Amino acid sequence: MSRLLICSIAFTTLSLVRNLNAQTETGPGSTPAQPAPSPAAEAPVPANSSSTATLPEEQPKSAAPGPAVPQPAPAAPIVGPAERDPDPGTAGVYQGVFFIRDRKDVLRLYVQGRAMIDFYSFHGPGVTHVSSLNPSFLLRKVRLELGGELYRKVQWFFGGDFGMNSTSLGANQSVVVRAAPADVYVNYKAHPLLNVELGQFDLPFTAETRTSDKFLPFMERSVPVRVIGKGNAKDTGLMLWGNLDKRRVAYAVSLVQGDGMNRPNVDHRFDVVARTYVRPLAGTELPIRDLQLGASVRRGSRDQHLVNYDYPAMTTAGGYTFWKPTYGSATSASNPAGQTHVIPSDGQTLVAAELRVPTEAFDFTFEGLYGSENTREAQDANLSQSLRFGTLTSYGYYAQVGFWPFGNAYVNGVPGDQGVTSVDFSKPDKAPLSALQLLLKWEQLSAHYRSNERSGATPSDIEGKIALNALSMGATYWLGKVFRLSANYGINWFPHSAPSSATPGQANARVWSDEQRAQAPGNTLSPGVDDSARDHAHVLHELSFRAQVAF
Repeated sequence: MSRLLICSIAFTTLSLVRNLNAQTETGPGSTPAQPAPSPAAEAPVPANSSSTATLPEEQPKSAAPGPAVPQPAPAAPIVGPAERDPDPGTAGVYQGVFFIRDRKDVLRLYVQGRAMIDFYSFHGPGVTHVSSLNPSFLLRKVRLELGGELYRKVQWFFGGDFGMNSTSLGANQSVVVRAAPADVYVNYKAHPLLNVELGQFDLPFTAETRTSDKFLPFMERSVPVRVIGKGNAKDTGLMLWGNLDKRRVAYAVSLVQGDGMNRPNVDHRFDVVARTYVRPLAGTELPIRDLQLGASVRRGSRDQHLVNYDYPAMTTAGGYTFWKPTYGSATSASNPAGQTHVIPSDGQTLVAAELRVPTEAFDFTFEGLYGSENTREAQDANLSQSLRFGTLTSYGYYAQVGFWPFGNAYVNGVPGDQGVTSVDFSKPDKAPLSALQLLLKWEQLSAHYRSNERSGATPSDIEGKIALNALSMGATYWLGKVFRLSANYGINWFPHSAPSSATPGQANARVWSDEQRAQAPGNTLSPGVDDSARDHAHVLHELSFRAQVAF
């Protein structure tokens, strides 16, 4: 009896399991289960109904069942990226970054790059006679970049630049393009307040310098930042940096070689470069809660017996050189000594202050810079033999207003907040945002080169003041951080500029003096080419466009 009972229970259980599997597991060739009848189908037919339809329970047992009617699949709801794919997997695009990672998320690779395709057009007196100012397309930057992370503690990044960087040609109109390392560094994150970065990087001096060029509001950094702050230059060394939550306080202190991008240390000396900023209203609900105040300093020295490279030339946003650190004729039989060079020597001190006031649709940015740099002069024949020792003091500033008429403001990120590439997969992914940014900027540069202030019998031929005023307007359409279209227009004034020699046959011909050593393009023309522009040019108009892809 007990055996019969056990067999009955086992048989009943097996039958229930088989029925359950048939209802919940549909094989590739099986027929889907019929949906439950609707309440209308279960309702009894009224007595006076003329319908002759047979209810299911009244169907004859011998009737063959009809074929199953396939039910339409419910429409898939439209969901955002985070809902559609909560697990980004081991490869893909997340927060605009292409990544590859192992299943345990120990090692990550970030495949990155940028391409800046520019067009430049120059206008003003005498411009058509200056070959370097012809209308031109330019592959401004072409970079292949690769970043990565290990255990979320160690980050690295390296990239090479294959762009042209300038519309200038080499000797005999040769093309000046060569591959060179750009940003190359390794970073260890001990704590948000303490990161240790080693390699070649953007110096922590001014907010514009610490903003990646692919996210700059204008196509190029401002003239004072590039001239005084050496804003386009990177350097190699060690940097400690960190910040508090919501960037209430941030700092960066670096020890670098001081000799510039891709140049080894030539004089056993180093520069200290530091920057800090605070956001005193962070965490409040005020419209200006992201108000930012900051300061930067750079201090170093150059050995007069070992450093022979030139002081950097001064250029406009479009790349026109309005002051050169060289003068005189090239080496020849009649001039064996060659050109004279202005070279950094001994103490170099730079300071800067910054203010940024962003609101919902407007932002105001101001940065002021001051530099006091010692120099010396030497000739090609013997660059180690100094002719005179002087100083170059400079100050400058820019004031910029931005307006976001539509779209998601600040889609290009916060200026000066450059960090290392790291994707936070705990945050939901978002579709690319777009916006239009309109810009207006005024900037001034004033420098004074005193060639023999520290020693030397006579001043040089280029001693004097260097002045530039510039007004710029711009518009940029952003599609996330990946794509941008930019148009910039700038007017550069060189007050009281003049040619370096008198124009023959001109009464009261103007010649440059120590009151202004900067020159407009027309002032550089040879006599007889366009004498009106040569004597009276003081302005240069620059119109530029950029299509950029950066990922």
